Amino acid sequence: MTLHARDDEVGVRELHDRLSEYLDRVERGSDVVVTRRGRPIARLSSMEGDDALEDLIRRGLVTA
Repeated sequence: MTLHARDDEVGVRELHDRLSEYLDRVERGSDVVVTRRGRPIARLSSMEGDDALEDLIRRGLVTA
């Protein structure tokens, strides 16, 4: 099962070569999954104005 579209995947080499383009996509709200040899290893997502701790609390991952 894939949780992301193939259009939002990028290999490490292509990310290195076209980093600014992918950062622009992320800034516009897209998530980009970074792959190495076809296997997902990381996800790039935009930083919203929220404080990191507030974001974790809001998502229910930590409690104050």
